[in-house]
Amino acid sequence: MPENFFSDMKNLIGEASCRICLESFSTVITALTEAIDIYSEWIDECERVNNLEDDDGDQDEGFMPRKRVSTCDWD
Repeated sequence: MPENFFSDMKNLIGEASCRICLESFSTVITALTEAIDIYSEWIDECERVNNLEDDDGDQDEGFMPRKRVSTCDWD
């Protein structure tokens, strides 16, 4: 699991960062957002991006999926 979580309530931004691979993830937060919510959104986004890359089907010409997003080994 990520080691560092940061919440900026003034700008409504939450960030998680990994101490192993040094990747980070930012998302919009609310007053009810907890660290686990930011982590869960990060994992969901990784899966979404990786699935886009795996789907070669009905993509528009010129569509360029992003690179795979690493979830690291947080053990």
